[in-house]
Amino acid sequence: ENLFQLVHVIMTDERVPNRIVKLSEDVINKIAAGEVIQRPSNALKELLENSLDAHSTSIKLFLRDGGISEMRIEDNGDGILQQDFTLLCERFATSKLTQFEDLYSIQTYGFRGEALASISFCAQLTITSKTRAGSNHAYRAQFVDGHMYDPEQPDMPHEHIAPQIVAGIQGTQIIVKNLFYNMRIRQKALRARSTQEYNACLRVVGCYAIHNCHCSFAVHKLNDSSLHAADLQYRATATKSHRDVIKLIYGGDIDR
Repeated sequence: ENLFQLVHVIMTDERVPNRIVKLSEDVINKIAAGEVIQRPSNALKELLENSLDAHSTSIKLFLRDGGISEMRIEDNGDGILQQDFTLLCERFATSKLTQFEDLYSIQTYGFRGEALASISFCAQLTITSKTRAGSNHAYRAQFVDGHMYDPEQPDMPHEHIAPQIVAGIQGTQIIVKNLFYNMRIRQKALRARSTQEYNACLRVVGCYAIHNCHCSFAVHKLNDSSLHAADLQYRATATKSHRDVIKLIYGGDIDR
């Protein structure tokens, strides 16, 4: 009977159109993550903007395999409150605005609250943060698919997970590992051009350093043979002059 129906459809060209279905929240979030974070330099851009929006005056970056295997950013900004960790990686959760009218006077780089959420859907994400005042310790949490995750209790509902109390210094450290681990074809393609991806990350840092001369930037390249050893690639110290930062990054010849 099924074969007869198939032959009938082919002969009469009476194809039944596919039904319209509503995508699940998980599929929606993963598609959105792939649009926001297309390569390591996109993720780095989002993390840099978060650090600068948090009034950081010092940002350190560590990259392995062009940011694909590991990307780490450390700043001395305002930090993240313990009670905000539950919303930290949820889409459209932000500290930048509360109502639409705030867009007319917004003075931050980001405002949608999609960056960390998108990264958590395509990488292994760990965040450690300590606020400027009111806390003697830092808090740390791992995130998967927009929510806190405890690798020692993987079946625990995310609503029951709390950030871990740890020792830490002022500011925020974000570690992104194994970028696009759940998108193997994209990850393989990026690994094949890790040098180009690394250079793209350097260009992104250079642009933000020039426009934010009040903040110092340091970029380290993590060695493949060691978990911790890193080579300093370049440093842009805080200065009052955009011209001085350009000299530091691109050399004195470009100033002529």
